[in-house]
Amino acid sequence: MKIHELISDNLPILRRLHRNGISDNYIHYLPIYQDYKRLVAEGNKVRWVAQVVGEKYGYKERMVRLIVKMMEEDVR
Repeated sequence: MKIHELISDNLPILRRLHRNGISDNYIHYLPIYQDYKRLVAEGNKVRWVAQVVGEKYGYKERMVRLIVKMMEEDVR
């Protein structure tokens, strides 16, 4: 598959991501967010979860909280 084919096949979603200011870097944050939500759902304390997930992915607790906040923003 060529690059132009991939873009053409996914154009509507790519436009929506662009319109909402969602960078391709968010792809890297998805596993962090998923781990965070899973651990919180299991009943763990939010601060502990942010620390553990941050250590696992090489981020500080504050960055993990920022990632979670970004991922939970409403889409236009």
